[in-house]
Amino acid sequence: GDAWVEAWRRSGAPALSVVLDERRSTAVVGTAAGATAYSLLAGETLGAVESAAGVRSVLVADGFLFAGGADGSLARHRLAPGPDFALAADKRDGSSNLMLPPHADGVVALCAPPQGGLVCSAGRDGTIRIWDACDDDREPRALYGFGGYKVWLGSLACDEDTLISDGSDNAIIRHVFDRDKERGPRGEDGGFS
Repeated sequence: GDAWVEAWRRSGAPALSVVLDERRSTAVVGTAAGATAYSLLAGETLGAVESAAGVRSVLVADGFLFAGGADGSLARHRLAPGPDFALAADKRDGSSNLMLPPHADGVVALCAPPQGGLVCSAGRDGTIRIWDACDDDREPRALYGFGGYKVWLGSLACDEDTLISDGSDNAIIRHVFDRDKERGPRGEDGGFS
């Protein structure tokens, strides 16, 4: 069970983030050198994405590996279809894996609602973005942006209609994205769907 942890330790790269992909029995570790996938069963390295900026946050969702950079960049890497973890071949049209616009500082957290189709990112610059990034047939695009947070954002969590963020000031903010649901404690509302 812990062979992948030993494989990561041998790499010598300090972990900045980790995510488990239970469907593919894989752990993906973000480091200052990039993101590396490890088999939870065999403990071997399955693939890696290099990043000069380092990978501060990782997410596996909708057949993609999303890597949030320490420089504010956010990259989307397509995974090969099937039950095993493997990065798909690079795009042949020369288009970038980068999602634009980048955050102004490190991407510290990523999450995706369970119904799929969207990815949420939080930056150390105090911004949150909601992306339509899970369709391989078109370039990712930012749908919504929340700014004006006076502190670093720490983490994100979401379900089908709620996004929760926290910051270094110990504030927890709830954004409700279903107009039919009761308004949140501060009257937030919006629209995931």
